[in-house]
Amino acid sequence: MLDELTCIPILWNIFPLHPHKPDNHASNRTPTSTEIGLGEPFLRELLAMVPVETVVAVGKKAAAGLTTWGIAAIPVRHPAHGGSTQFREELLAALGSTAVNESPSETR
Repeated sequence: MLDELTCIPILWNIFPLHPHKPDNHASNRTPTSTEIGLGEPFLRELLAMVPVETVVAVGKKAAAGLTTWGIAAIPVRHPAHGGSTQFREELLAALGSTAVNESPSETR
């Protein structure tokens, strides 16, 4: 999907570190509310440094965090766990048709 965009996206996690299960650094887990709160100053700094036209919140955790912080964002479904089709449709709607190449590359 990202290969098809005409704009250059900045991808940034609501918690910009890797939350993992105890004693298993190769695992992945949902960040806690406290961890999400730790990400706010980093995101604000990024938004202050880079001109961003549209903020898209990918997933419920991101949408809730941005809402709490008063940052306007368009929510879209996270592509994990079977959500890739809905993610694609919602991202296209959020960015508009001009943000996508006329002849998309092979979907991955």
